[in-house]
Amino acid sequence: MQVRRWKHMSGESRAASESSTAAHPTPISGMTRSRRRVAVQFINASHPRDVTSAEAKKKIRSHVAKDIHASRHSRNRYDSQVEERESAELKVPLPAPECLLSSSRKDPFQSFARPVTEMEHFLIDHYVTIVIPNANSYCDHGDAETLFLAGMRSHWLPLAFSDVGLLCGLLLAACRHLLIAGPAVNKEYAGMALLYKGECIKSTNQAVVTEGTSVSDATIGKALIMSSDEFLCGNMEVSRLHADAIIRMVSLKGGLRNLGAGGFLRSLVTWCVMHPMFGEGESLILEE
Repeated sequence: MQVRRWKHMSGESRAASESSTAAHPTPISGMTRSRRRVAVQFINASHPRDVTSAEAKKKIRSHVAKDIHASRHSRNRYDSQVEERESAELKVPLPAPECLLSSSRKDPFQSFARPVTEMEHFLIDHYVTIVIPNANSYCDHGDAETLFLAGMRSHWLPLAFSDVGLLCGLLLAACRHLLIAGPAVNKEYAGMALLYKGECIKSTNQAVVTEGTSVSDATIGKALIMSSDEFLCGNMEVSRLHADAIIRMVSLKGGLRNLGAGGFLRSLVTWCVMHPMFGEGESLILEE
């Protein structure tokens, strides 16, 4: 004879069980609920009294314990899988926010002061990758070479890209470097250099009129570019005139301490006006 044994619960036990369930609800999806099966334990007995024997009760308790353990194990495994899936969805790798875009790429953020052509993209890339790393060949930065390279990328380039005239000065510097490196091969850049130089001078003159005594960092930067270009062309007197203009501009701003670009413009001005070709006597600009 097979007898189906059901666990009998008193009113108090049933109320306690319902209270416990209400206090600690366990969310179960429809799929999980539908997959649960009520396990039934059959006890073989030849007489009804055998169902209440110690051996039968032992089997019943064992079955109930196994069922509870299996239910808890299944629920824990389900919760673990949900947590792992949610964790995997949240862990999305992001690129470093400080990574610099190569200047040879297009301008995805429209960061230049004006639209640039394909040729100008090439010139900007040449300036960043060739002109800057080799600038020490005509301007000795001493022990500050590492500072120079870092400052050019972190402070000078953003300043140059933000002003139309200074951007033309940067393009002028790239053309000048190509002409010096290969005058016969790169002679096409001579006309472009004149064009960018004229635009840089025009922008500087306009800034001097509009800014008055409130000289901007971009205007000083344009004067630095023109002084450097004349120096590279061998026009030392004209280069010196630009350097004198830089000294007056810095004085109008109240000294080197008031120059911006993260303080890097101060270093650029010092390297320019303290060049040996200008001799001594430029200590005024170094006064705080």
